[in-house]
Amino acid sequence: MKGRITAGKNIASQQTLMKSPFLPKRYKGTTTVEFALVAGLFMLLMFAIIDIAMIGFVNLTMQNAVREGARYAVTGCAELDPRYGDPEEPEYKADRKEAVKFKIKEHSMGLYDRVMKEGGLTVKDPDDKEVSGVGNPGQLIVIQLNGSWPLMTPLLSPFFENGNFDFTVSAAMKNEFFKEGEYEGQCDAAEEEA
Repeated sequence: MKGRITAGKNIASQQTLMKSPFLPKRYKGTTTVEFALVAGLFMLLMFAIIDIAMIGFVNLTMQNAVREGARYAVTGCAELDPRYGDPEEPEYKADRKEAVKFKIKEHSMGLYDRVMKEGGLTVKDPDDKEVSGVGNPGQLIVIQLNGSWPLMTPLLSPFFENGNFDFTVSAAMKNEFFKEGEYEGQCDAAEEEA
């Protein structure tokens, strides 16, 4: 019996507290205000986390694209140049650097045009000197891409110059010992066999 009386007393005291004339008037709408404050902070934090994730995604995607471009560059192939094989320009000789740009674009999941800066793609030797085209046979090359990704969260923007994440990705490889023009038109077949 004592257990029932205690339980009854607890329920009665809770009902008395809820029927108090001061609580409904004083705390009316506090839940809405608290939700508005907390939800705003939560959304800001959530979008900051999404921004950080996008920074990592863009950086890794472009790193992979540059690596794939470098793998293509070292073969000496050039037929991926968008202007190569154009019937309006039958005398045009394929440009390896344009073919490498196309290969990078192909593997960038559509991010290449969104992140590229002016003069953002360079080919250098290990001593940081510009290389003509994509280098000579047997030469060590470093393909470097400088990009910029705009941030959407005002929480992170002050930590980055102009509210953009500027990054550099690069890949270093040694050109194969190819002969100029040796693979012209044959690279696709060689890649399919491999």
